[in-house]
Amino acid sequence: VAAVGAQAGGRGPNAALYSVVPSSAYVAALYVEHGLVSTAVADVTGRVIAEARIAEAHDDGFGREDPVELVRSAVDRACRQAGVSVSMLSAFVIGSPGVVDPVTGDPRLSYNLPAWQDGVLAGLRGALHKNVLIENDVNLAAMAEHALGAAGGTDDFVLIWLGVGVGLATVLGGRLHRGASGAAGEI
Repeated sequence: VAAVGAQAGGRGPNAALYSVVPSSAYVAALYVEHGLVSTAVADVTGRVIAEARIAEAHDDGFGREDPVELVRSAVDRACRQAGVSVSMLSAFVIGSPGVVDPVTGDPRLSYNLPAWQDGVLAGLRGALHKNVLIENDVNLAAMAEHALGAAGGTDDFVLIWLGVGVGLATVLGGRLHRGASGAAGEI
């Protein structure tokens, strides 16, 4: 935090006003889809300061490139645009279609992302030297709707997503339900 001003009006000296320093921490959010990786870098206040997109280099479908190198390239590009060193990022969250294994955190059953399978999470954590989370894209959308959107104040709902496929996320008692195999809500 840093002092940003003072407020007068009471007895005694003026009260100092403090605010969070936006540059004190940064995060990267990535969305992986068929043919594209979208990346955003945000400061600790949640303000997005840069976005970058990297298109798949191959014509035969997305996800065949090394996921670790693809993520590293996307993050490097977004950080350059933001004027932020990659080392300043505190965490990475990656939204991905398909099922995420609740035990390993690796994506599986991601048919349109064949290289995004067992071991990719460990590879990303090793290469980026930071906390990395991979989550199902529809589950992330449900969390956002619950926190900031149409489902705010509602503890029980389902979110149906129509995209390349059909997805569904289930929130009960204010908690996202993934199921024992990570496929709860998959249609």
